[in-house]
Amino acid sequence: MKKIFWLPFLIRWISDKDLRDSFERLTWSKEQLFEFKFEKLKRIVRYAYDNVPFYKEHFEKNGFHPDMLKNETDIDFIPILTKDNLKQALKDKTIFSKEKRRWKIVETHTTGSTGVPTTLFFDQFCSKARNINTIRAFFINGIFPDKKFLLLWRRKKLGKIETLKSLLGIFKYVPVIDVMDVANTSLTEEKILELFNNIKRYSPDIIRGYVSALWVLSKYKQKFNIEIKLEKIIASAEYLPPTVWDELEEVFKCPVINYYGGTEAAPIACSLSEYRNLIVFEDFYYVNVVDENGRECEVGQYGTILITDYFNKYMPLIRYEIGDLAEWSSEYWGPFRTFKEVKGRINDVFILPGNRLLFSHNWHIYFRDLKGLKCFKVIQEKIDHIRILVVPFDKNELYKEIENVKVKVQKSLGEDVKIEWQVVDNIPLDQGDKFRAVQSKIKWEELKI
Repeated sequence: MKKIFWLPFLIRWISDKDLRDSFERLTWSKEQLFEFKFEKLKRIVRYAYDNVPFYKEHFEKNGFHPDMLKNETDIDFIPILTKDNLKQALKDKTIFSKEKRRWKIVETHTTGSTGVPTTLFFDQFCSKARNINTIRAFFINGIFPDKKFLLLWRRKKLGKIETLKSLLGIFKYVPVIDVMDVANTSLTEEKILELFNNIKRYSPDIIRGYVSALWVLSKYKQKFNIEIKLEKIIASAEYLPPTVWDELEEVFKCPVINYYGGTEAAPIACSLSEYRNLIVFEDFYYVNVVDENGRECEVGQYGTILITDYFNKYMPLIRYEIGDLAEWSSEYWGPFRTFKEVKGRINDVFILPGNRLLFSHNWHIYFRDLKGLKCFKVIQEKIDHIRILVVPFDKNELYKEIENVKVKVQKSLGEDVKIEWQVVDNIPLDQGDKFRAVQSKIKWEELKI
């Protein structure tokens, strides 16, 4: 029976040269990969300059021209694309290609885990590349088409492939919360135990979920000594601290894969079962880790991650500041460089009245469509008191829209939660110069489990 699930992949393998080529690149030398990625970088930079109004102005304003890109050291001269740059270009509609073609476009939104939700658009070339990259990342981790896969995520509409896999019994989606109705759908102890029963009935090989959600499950698994046999866990969407990584592997007794990426680029990197460095997929994205001056960091030095997507021509992302920090390792995995660690997205689980749980990624739904919003920060001061700071991108536009959002958030969380809203000019950094868009001051011990 399991052989049937391999059939679509085998058909695609035979017919899709791009898929086969992606696996072949795993065997390349470092020199081959560098030549490939540098050529891809030059092409997308030239394309953006010639076809995208924003980039022509952005490059010229910063004294850069594509002809200057002759060797690796010249990459530092390409100006950085910040989230503010991108939001303004989206508002002005200058970030899109002028090329005349029938673009097949997917619209999506960043999670806003760094406090700045952004609308993004991907063309068909980018969508295909992301799909191939994901397939390969799963394959190198032994996650094959016949594995039973369970996804713990926020409530969302399933895609066509996920729906088909669900019907075939090899994919199960379990929403851990509906962000539009937190008061009635937040995880309580009763719901968590039912979730475990659901998992045991389905008996998945692989579970993928938010780091925070997986961590909460580990706590309950220990408390009730629940037996679950898994081959692997994929932790994604949030920062995975080494201590939490150790705890998840100890509690679930299986390898944990750290899957790093975002709405902007997925996956950028991932670990392996027996290898904790994150393999950076530079044949799909040109990745830089830069210091405060925009210069490439040395091994062992933390810096800001910048990504350049080779494939999205409709809305190019070039030297885009994704909002996380990373440290290069001196080790390679085949031809690929590796991150020793990625830091960022350090967000908390909120404990609401009645011991209901609210995960950090749920907040982005409320804020992602606010055109006048520059960034936000949510702070849980007490079990029943949440403070929300918002920085306007455009005050007039924000004030028009925010009242509806206030009503939506209050209704979702319930009337027993006091929500304090503050419009501010800027939001200070946290300890260690890190920005946490979602922060709880409640100690986990207050959730009595």
